[in-house]
Amino acid sequence: MYLDEYQAVGAGNLRGDVRIASSQAYDEPDHVLGQIEISERLPRYGIAGLTLAFGLMGLLSTLSPDGSAGSPLRIAAIVAISATTIPVAIVVARVNLSSMWWSKKAAIRGINTAFVVYADVGVTAALCTFQNPAMALHGTALFAVIGGYVAHFVRARTAIYHGIFTTVVIIGCGIATWAIGLSWSSALYSTLISLAAANGILGLLCIYSTESQRALRIQLESANTDPLTGVLNRRGFRYRATSAVRRNSSTYATAVVDIDNYKQINDQYGHATGDAVLARVAAMLVDVVGTDGVVGRLGGDEFAIGASIDREAMIDLAERIRDHDIEPLDGRRITMSTGAVVHDERARTGSRRSADAIVTESILAADRALFDAKKAGRNTFRIASTLVSSGQCPS
Repeated sequence: MYLDEYQAVGAGNLRGDVRIASSQAYDEPDHVLGQIEISERLPRYGIAGLTLAFGLMGLLSTLSPDGSAGSPLRIAAIVAISATTIPVAIVVARVNLSSMWWSKKAAIRGINTAFVVYADVGVTAALCTFQNPAMALHGTALFAVIGGYVAHFVRARTAIYHGIFTTVVIIGCGIATWAIGLSWSSALYSTLISLAAANGILGLLCIYSTESQRALRIQLESANTDPLTGVLNRRGFRYRATSAVRRNSSTYATAVVDIDNYKQINDQYGHATGDAVLARVAAMLVDVVGTDGVVGRLGGDEFAIGASIDREAMIDLAERIRDHDIEPLDGRRITMSTGAVVHDERARTGSRRSADAIVTESILAADRALFDAKKAGRNTFRIASTLVSSGQCPS
């Protein structure tokens, strides 16, 4: 293939026509939150504090004749409801909000949705103890505070149910206020104010939370992607591989692939052609690896592969890389050397090291195997012995 054609084909990858790095990684909270610093302690304790404040406001209503004052049954009900805010606040103070914000999933399944149900039903039950419906309608403003939590920490379906429930309660309080003698215009005004506060804040914060996540996802993808080839960069590859090692109980293989005599290609044909070669190799590696793993560019002409495969599958993968079908450069075939190592389940379960340390050792072991492949004459591969719990590769 002539140089101008080769560069033109490679430029397709450089323009971003082929986006290789998978955005699915950013659906994993560990992958995202491990790269950004979000202090969620203050919001967590703030929500717990507001929960206690709801209980305090319920107790204060027992002092008002429009509330539950003068009715022992109503007072007992509102005190019991207010008392539940203490254990709930303690539980809320222990829930990790950053992970929940990104994934809408809590460590304890459904606890975020359960909290919304508790808050909605609890506030409604408290309002039912008020003897004056106008005071109850005024109290529905608390639904706006709950909406702030809903917008950030639960799924869309739960947010919709919350909005419907609070709308019904607010309208019910408005009708009750009109029924006791308040003019229809005043009752309508107060009802619309409460609806605007509860649903308006919910809607605006939902939009803000969604757009914040979208912007953060784009920034993280850019920070973890090699702009030249579209595959993960060193940072992104380490995060993806570490996450895979942490959650995978089977074998995990790491390979390092290097383009043979790449410096000669740059010197002879120029850096534009060298960049096109890198883009073509990256696309080939992604095609060969498929959905079995991830591909990253460690730097220069060195790429890394991480995959949940055993030794036999790793050998097959290395052979496919060696037998790749990349258009030759001006009649010169582009070859690659590969070094790999497999970390089996026995070695991993017997190790107390962190997943990050395992990935670091795996890359180093694969790099040593790559050096052996280079010494063997290039255009070949070497698979290192399985990593053992001590972190060394037996010879």
